[in-house]
Amino acid sequence: KKYNHNTNVFTFAFDDPKAKFNGKTASCVMLRTDVNGKDVVRPYTPISRPNTIGQLEFLIKEYPQGVMSKHVHAMKKGDRIEIKGPMQKYPYEANKFEKLALIAGGTGISPMIQVIEEVISNPDDKTKVTLLFANTTISDILLKEDLDKLAAKHPDRLKVYYTVDKIEDKETKSWKGDFGYVTPDMLKKVLPMPSKKDDESLLVMVCGPPGFMKLISGDKTKDYKQGDLSGLLKGLGFTEKNVFKF
Repeated sequence: KKYNHNTNVFTFAFDDPKAKFNGKTASCVMLRTDVNGKDVVRPYTPISRPNTIGQLEFLIKEYPQGVMSKHVHAMKKGDRIEIKGPMQKYPYEANKFEKLALIAGGTGISPMIQVIEEVISNPDDKTKVTLLFANTTISDILLKEDLDKLAAKHPDRLKVYYTVDKIEDKETKSWKGDFGYVTPDMLKKVLPMPSKKDDESLLVMVCGPPGFMKLISGDKTKDYKQGDLSGLLKGLGFTEKNVFKF
């Protein structure tokens, strides 16, 4: 299903229509296929809710140099791909934190929507969630309609903010978000800040392409460990104890 100019929603049916996706928030899977005789494996985060039965949905953007993303976008109905998982990336627990600050760039929204829906779907979870979602253009904003509906329905539990790098003149009057790259001032304006070092009441989650990760928090290590915190978050007083990198 076409979503926008370079992103589609792909639905993969299980061989067993009664099979359940036993993923927990927030989990990813590995997609595996053969491309020109080479084994290609990439991690993707489903946008399906945990315990979905019979199928999985993914929101996948096609990148010019993305071997797997180009392959998936070229698939036709009935084509097959191997899926391994789920693998839980962060074991979310209700009410462990008073506040969650989610910072996403582009397709980095996929694990964030899992977290948001997990919090919102549990009336006993009192965690306050704030999302800052950065994109190149307004048309690049994925799941905006869903996010806006959730924020409107749960204004006391979810705040959503957007920023885009480029905007057309005709969009200027109607655009209510920020404009430009994420900056320290932007983060301070929309996100909760730590009240002390290693503030245990607050967790920041970050997900996006490598350049975005480097700017915000520093990327993970080559062996996928969290690594040292750097970037804008370190400059604002956050520490490794209250930042998680997807």
